[in-house]
Amino acid sequence: MLVLSRRIGEEIVVPSCDLSIKVLDVGTTAVRLGIAAPDQVPIHRKEVWERIRRESRPAAENRAVSLRVLLADPNEYLLMQYQEHLAAEGFEVFTAADGLECLEQLRTQTPDILILEPIMPWGGGDGVLAMMKAEADVPRTPVLILTSGTQPGVLYNISSFDINDFQKKPFSAKRLAARILRILDRRPLKFNRV
Repeated sequence: MLVLSRRIGEEIVVPSCDLSIKVLDVGTTAVRLGIAAPDQVPIHRKEVWERIRRESRPAAENRAVSLRVLLADPNEYLLMQYQEHLAAEGFEVFTAADGLECLEQLRTQTPDILILEPIMPWGGGDGVLAMMKAEADVPRTPVLILTSGTQPGVLYNISSFDINDFQKKPFSAKRLAARILRILDRRPLKFNRV
């Protein structure tokens, strides 16, 4: 654990998840903090979070078959958040932070679904989709594009590939779990080129 400040009124910002922490009071044995975060970022005291995870496990353990999910996103915070929630829901989760790692995970783990951010280093989402289409050793799996990118070039690059769903960030982990379960019965989404 890292103590960043003990000065009353000082604010600490975590830009990657739009989180801010303000020092409200400093005592001899404790520091009181105020935390502000977007709705999609759950915040709990550790003991509350552990209780929530314990209570959610029995339902997940009753599932007959665990779905294998590959999350590919360069944002480590989102990977961790989604991975924790999906694992608590009973999914078997693998992660990748770049295109090359994503392809390796596709080959070795054979996931049931790929959650892909198209804006990634080392190959990007379009590179992963192209390899899935062209290479026999890369399994074809349903793909959900989950992106914060609005750059037309990025979306244009993935438009020629079969995609099962497209969602914009921010997207809660709870909604992601529900979306994964619905995707497996749908046909690929085809983009119309303009």
